[in-house]
Amino acid sequence: MIGYLVIAAVCVLMQLGIARRMIGRNRIIGIRTKHTLSSDESWERGQRAAAPYVYGVAVVAIGHVAALAAVEAFELPRTVGHLLAISGWIIILACCVFIWRAANSAAKATPPEPLTR
Repeated sequence: MIGYLVIAAVCVLMQLGIARRMIGRNRIIGIRTKHTLSSDESWERGQRAAAPYVYGVAVVAIGHVAALAAVEAFELPRTVGHLLAISGWIIILACCVFIWRAANSAAKATPPEPLTR
C-alpha cells in the first residue's frame, strides 16, 4: 500500500507543478523525453498533454489503496489482495506508456525553435 501512496503523492505534486507552471524544463522531474527536452515550448506542451494521464495514475493508486485496505478490513483471502496489487501495478505501468506517448506526441508537434547565432 505504501508504494501506491507514494505514487499517488508524486502524481498529485506533479499535477500541481504542471498546473501552476512551476516545473520548468529540467532533467530531474517531469516527463523527460528527447522531444520534451528539445525546447521550453515542447516541454510545456508535453507536460500539459500528459497531465490527464498523470491524474489517472493518482486515481488508480488511491483506488488500489482503498481496495487493499478493504481486503484487510474484511479479512478477504490474501490471494485477492495479491491479485489487486498486481493488477494495480499493471494498470499504472500501462498508464505510464500513455503518459510517455501523450507527452512525446505533443512535444513532437511543437514547431522547432529558430536557430540563433
